[in-house]
Amino acid sequence: MIRYEEIALDEGYMGANLVDGYILAFCYDEDKTEYQVYDLNYQNVAEGVVDGGANAMGIDEYGIYTQNIHQKFSIAEISRSDMHQSRNIMENEAM
Repeated sequence: MIRYEEIALDEGYMGANLVDGYILAFCYDEDKTEYQVYDLNYQNVAEGVVDGGANAMGIDEYGIYTQNIHQKFSIAEISRSDMHQSRNIMENEAM
């Protein structure tokens, strides 16, 4: 079992989620969320930024997906080929 408290997260990062072999930690801001990706050996393999307040949704062969449900609904993809890059793949105004 993975105990997230064993990961030395940078200050402000929280909410580590296990997503199919990766651990995602998030640092929330009003307009963006910074993320760090760790492997299961607790090694940081990537970091980047997604729009809005991101939460991990899942993963497939193309990337790791996050959703934002704060000011607007959006889904972002963190590319598997370059986990430092993310892009919004869907966006709607929240009701």
